[in-house]
Amino acid sequence: MLPVVAVHGGAGHIPKERAELSTIGVKEAARTGYAILQKGGSAMDAVVEAVALMENNPRFNAGKTPEEASDLALTYMKERVDGLGGVVVVDSKGNYAARFSSKQMSWAAAQQGELHYGLYRGEHFVEPVQENMQ
Repeated sequence: MLPVVAVHGGAGHIPKERAELSTIGVKEAARTGYAILQKGGSAMDAVVEAVALMENNPRFNAGKTPEEASDLALTYMKERVDGLGGVVVVDSKGNYAARFSSKQMSWAAAQQGELHYGLYRGEHFVEPVQENMQ
């Protein structure tokens, strides 16, 4: 199976004058994550490096905590696309926040050897990443 990396430059309208630079930034982040996977690196390492590139790039409105960014993204999703769903934001240090617009939404995130997961809003379980791997 070939690895896949998908990134996005945020929610909302990108002004014409920023479009080309934004495209360059997301392409750079995707290529960086993909290169890590191609060399046998972990998915978490690929995501953290791709996110770090974007957070350190002034073309994007990064610099928010994972909690702030996930709250903003969820608000946008609810207001603009009437979406039921969720948002998980990972920062360049591997910290994350998960926000959901419904009471029940399965989610999972791996960080520093731990798998964090839940099914209901506010539910949060932790177990070692390696525990159930086959």
